[in-house]
Amino acid sequence: MSVPPRPDPPIVGKVTHNSIELYWRAPEVVDQGKGDSRLRYCIQEEELGPRSRGFGNVYSGYSKMNVFEGLEARTQYRYRLKCMNDFGSSAWSAVVTVSTTKKPQTSEDLQRAVTKGDVETVRNILPGKFTMLMFFSVITPPLSTGKHLWRIVRTKKYILEKKVLNEMK
Repeated sequence: MSVPPRPDPPIVGKVTHNSIELYWRAPEVVDQGKGDSRLRYCIQEEELGPRSRGFGNVYSGYSKMNVFEGLEARTQYRYRLKCMNDFGSSAWSAVVTVSTTKKPQTSEDLQRAVTKGDVETVRNILPGKFTMLMFFSVITPPLSTGKHLWRIVRTKKYILEKKVLNEMK
């Protein structure tokens, strides 16, 4: 047996705003001699941008896939792979570059937009005229037992609904 050959770069799986899934294949091993023929893998990651610190180890083990979590949204990352056995390590694979997606909108973003009367943000979070109208019927019940707060919420709801309805004509 000998040192493993250089592997192909990792294959990109599912990508979200805070995670990247990578798969990889074992390189073809030419001879099977004495020793542990199992291949171990090492993945290195580099975050591109102003916070880049170069490549660092993020995975070491026998699996041929891993999900890298805790990443920043809308950020580019570079990954490379090497294989190891009892006889040594392969050269690093070619680098693969992957970008995480933007962070999805949440109910907190929607609540903030409604409170501010920000029609454009509400429209981005809830695309479509029908969805927008259904949303307004959902926020009709009072959010508090205090009449003063109820009036404020109804007033903001009315202004926002009126803006949206006028823009939809």
